[in-house]
Amino acid sequence: ATQTFSIEVVGATSAPAIVSTPVTAARAGQAYSYTVVATGVPTPTLTATLNGGGALPAWLTFDPATGVLSGTPAATDVGNYDVIITASNGVNPDAMQAFTITVGGPAGIPVLGNPYLQTFTGGLPADWVATGQWAVGAPTTGAASVGPPSVFDGDLAATNLTGNYTSSAHWNLDTPAFDFTGVASPQLRFVHWHNFERATSGTPPNNYDGGNIKISTDNGTTWVELDPASVTPAYQGVLVSGNSMPGQQAWSGILTDWTRVSIDLTTALTGQPLDQVKFRFDFGSDSSVTRPGWYVDNVRVGDAAQIPSSPVITSVPPAQLSIVAGELFTYVVTATGNPTPQLTATSTSGALPAWLTFDPATGVLTGTPANADAGLESIVITATNGQTPDAVQQFTLDVLPIEALATYIFDGDVRTPDVVATDVTAGELNNRAGTTTFVTGNPGRALNSNGFNVAVDPNYYEFVITPAAGFQVALDAFAFDHYRSSTGPTSFQVLIVSGGVTSTVTAGAGTMPTATTWTTATIPLAGAERGPFTGPVAVRITASGASSATGTFRIDNVSLAGVVQPRPNSAPVILSSPATVAQIGTPYSYPIVVDGWPAPTVTVSGLPTWLTYNSTTRTISGNPSVLSVGTSGTITVTAANTITPNATQTFTVTVAAPAAVPVIDGSPMTQNFSATLPTGWGATGGWEFGIPTVGANTVGPPTVYDGEVAATRIAANYTNSSFWSMATEIYDLSAVTNPTLQFVHWYNFERSASGTNYDGANIKISTDGGASWVELLPASVTPAYTGALGSGTTGMAGQQGWSGILTDWQIVTVDLSANLTGLRDQVAIRFDMGSDSSTTRPGWYVDDVRIGALADLVIAPTVTSAPRLSGMEGAAYSYSVTATGLPAPTLAATGAAGAALPAWLTFNPATGILSGTPGATDVGDHAVDVTATNAGGVDTQSFSIHVFAAGTLPVFTDGFEGPANPWTIGFDVGTASDWEIGTATVAGPLGCFAGAQCAGTILDGDYSVGPALSYMQTPVVNLTGIPQPAMRFMQWYRTESGYDGGNVKISTDGGLTFSPLTPSSVTPAYTGTLSPAPMAGQLAWTGVGTTWTAVTIDLSADLQGLPRDQIVLRFDFASDTSLVYTGWYLDDVQVGDYATLQ
Repeated sequence: ATQTFSIEVVGATSAPAIVSTPVTAARAGQAYSYTVVATGVPTPTLTATLNGGGALPAWLTFDPATGVLSGTPAATDVGNYDVIITASNGVNPDAMQAFTITVGGPAGIPVLGNPYLQTFTGGLPADWVATGQWAVGAPTTGAASVGPPSVFDGDLAATNLTGNYTSSAHWNLDTPAFDFTGVASPQLRFVHWHNFERATSGTPPNNYDGGNIKISTDNGTTWVELDPASVTPAYQGVLVSGNSMPGQQAWSGILTDWTRVSIDLTTALTGQPLDQVKFRFDFGSDSSVTRPGWYVDNVRVGDAAQIPSSPVITSVPPAQLSIVAGELFTYVVTATGNPTPQLTATSTSGALPAWLTFDPATGVLTGTPANADAGLESIVITATNGQTPDAVQQFTLDVLPIEALATYIFDGDVRTPDVVATDVTAGELNNRAGTTTFVTGNPGRALNSNGFNVAVDPNYYEFVITPAAGFQVALDAFAFDHYRSSTGPTSFQVLIVSGGVTSTVTAGAGTMPTATTWTTATIPLAGAERGPFTGPVAVRITASGASSATGTFRIDNVSLAGVVQPRPNSAPVILSSPATVAQIGTPYSYPIVVDGWPAPTVTVSGLPTWLTYNSTTRTISGNPSVLSVGTSGTITVTAANTITPNATQTFTVTVAAPAAVPVIDGSPMTQNFSATLPTGWGATGGWEFGIPTVGANTVGPPTVYDGEVAATRIAANYTNSSFWSMATEIYDLSAVTNPTLQFVHWYNFERSASGTNYDGANIKISTDGGASWVELLPASVTPAYTGALGSGTTGMAGQQGWSGILTDWQIVTVDLSANLTGLRDQVAIRFDMGSDSSTTRPGWYVDDVRIGALADLVIAPTVTSAPRLSGMEGAAYSYSVTATGLPAPTLAATGAAGAALPAWLTFNPATGILSGTPGATDVGDHAVDVTATNAGGVDTQSFSIHVFAAGTLPVFTDGFEGPANPWTIGFDVGTASDWEIGTATVAGPLGCFAGAQCAGTILDGDYSVGPALSYMQTPVVNLTGIPQPAMRFMQWYRTESGYDGGNVKISTDGGLTFSPLTPSSVTPAYTGTLSPAPMAGQLAWTGVGTTWTAVTIDLSADLQGLPRDQIVLRFDFASDTSLVYTGWYLDDVQVGDYATLQ
């Protein structure tokens, strides 16, 4: 057989391979080129497509013959292009190279293929922009430094290298533009130090000055704030309205050292152009204090994964740095940084102690110390990665030794237990109810001194171990010998009791032997039964199952095995739970229970005004009132010691209405007040209770109404910008017909001469137990409110209220019917006072508050008006009688003892006017009785009217026409008296009231700038025998309202001493209370009274029971240290009987 074939010899073949590295970055407007190099036999054929097989973009071409991929992208081609190069030559497999070409923006903006770093070496970089005082250079450090404590890395940028920034500044430092196209995790990093003005108190403190970072994605045309959540460390808060960057989030306050800042730009760049991004370091200050400012260095921009960063140790050493000998200690160290940091662990004295090892690969520091290792050991963890600075963490371990408990606690022959260890105390207790001693037997202790109850098992014996402060006890086992009589208990159980928790010992149950023999029970303790216990711990033996009350159970040779050891440091914990509901009328109490070592300090914040915290007893307590109804703000309890973290507990307390409220039915509720807040009532702010002071030094009412009162401060003015409330209990008025509120009050509130009510008070009502409050309908209030309170009245702006001054106590009646449109079973009344930010006054005094049916609210009548005690032949006489009482009193007038009135007198009971014109035959004295009558009784005012003969003159009169001058002029404060006598045509009124001359406080100009007190006084006047002594004069005034003004004083000792006049005797009334010195707190005419007006002063009340032969009257005028005006002018002064004054 024959076979014929041929052999062809060919070269060796190989699969293709692409060996060139692709060019992945391109820029709009610039030529791109990448030459593909491939190997293989035969020579490979090259192709280029987009990923997925699509055609290349129009700007990009590929020449398979030369292997050149090239083109020039336009600005519209900016973006990413996924390209695949394929090489094939018939030998499998084909070679493929996939890469992404990133087309960046126009020339001049770098594509962040590698991170950008700016260290500011050599001055401000050419492509950075700075405004204001931003400067680049080396800061001064040391004693003369105004900036950071040290230089971070040579030159840096700062708002001022050698001094503080200026007030009202807004300066910025702008980076060049960057192209973030293709950057996976865009980030801005830098280091900084700052010292900006920031308040040291407040929640949160005010940030007066500060700095933040802004971003622009359009090459600096527009700027926006970064999302605060992307900034680490976080901004301090919002800048104040006075800052040049008001309301913006920013860093403020002081950094103690250089700090690294990392800003995640992902959110800021999402959906935005990536090729023209700039950053701005923006700084702003307010108009006041300046500080060293902001220092910035080592600014880095790029992909977070590529930016080198110095190491940071992120783990925190265990809070338990006290280690008990024999227990395992473990701490896993973690750190971050780029490159990954290398970890080392040493002792400050050199190598780690022998019991402690460290694995740098896992970061685990671990070991178990022995008693011999007891003491302190300082450990240093260091993380390094070639970037400065290294991260260092230092902490101290405290190895605590242990001590064994003694084996035997006691035996039956010894009453006092043996000493068990150095740092514990021990004691045996018989805790059977009512029993104080065991039956003494030998051997053993008997547990049945009062006999066993065969049905239940209340009998137990207990031994207590108490560790000393700073120590703890760990128990291992408990053993004892026991014996039972034939009718004694048949079983026992061992319990562990500590901290109020009773635990049943798992191995602690036992059955008594039937024989009456001694038996030993050994009880091992496990798990939580062992402790350790930091407070008293009791081992308790209970016995049960006796068949007879006389059965016995005896115990002897008790032993307890365990260790006593120093208590390890531990972070604080809060063990107690707060009561979150309180009820009006029931005291609230929350005793706070904490644990931890060292013993924690407990602080409490956010308490409502009705709650207080006692740091000694660690108890929150208070008595909620109707003003407390609702849910409080967040209350925070913090327990802190030297171990972190602190323990915090937050909660709210909801105050609910009482379970039962007083029902008013028949007898009204009456509150006359005492020296303290009435039970069940509530008060906020400055409300006080007691007896007001009266007389020359009083700041309140002229008289005491009825003993103790409630007042917005008893003996002082209320404060500015205050809102104070006082509220009654909650009442059920369902059964009350015509429900009425009644009280008496006196007030003195700031009110301008033109009628602006700056400060004032009103009444509010709640019909839902204090959950909500509404103003009373003004029409239901008698006497009516003065008017609307001003816009600056704290808490009461625009509300109707009382303002100005009452000259005497006044009865107020409020018809509650119109204000109670729904249910009436949860009604409370609130007395509200509000003030503005300027002048203060004596305030509001309230007494005799009553709530009930109108028919039940009877107030005995009182004639309140002062009679006119004189008249003159041929001149009309008139006396307007006024009286208070509820119901309104009926008025009547008669002669003495019910006789008829004199023929010349008539009385109108509807108007209360007693009037008539006496004739010549009526000259002399006429006795009159005026009566006021209602269901509460009768009040009689008896007086005598003296009728003078026609032509009778006053005792003293002067119209200042001279030449004789009976007046004494002087000053108590200042350098000269302002009082002058002469013509008034230059500065004050257009002329005197009558004649050519009058008296005034500097006739040709404004009165003096004070403090000044000038006086002008009459000669001595004898008013003996005058029935109704009085004074009359004409006045004109213009002063600084509330600060400058004048009043009249009286002396009964010839001018040696002077006293203010009774305010109710002065008509028209004084217009305000002066403040400040030299007449602070005195009533006076103040403000504007630029019309000549007659003033009449009834001197009867001020001369009651006093000698009248040495009377001097004095005009006092005071000014403060600010504004001055034309002052006080007087004319036609008369002193004598009321009837003779014309």
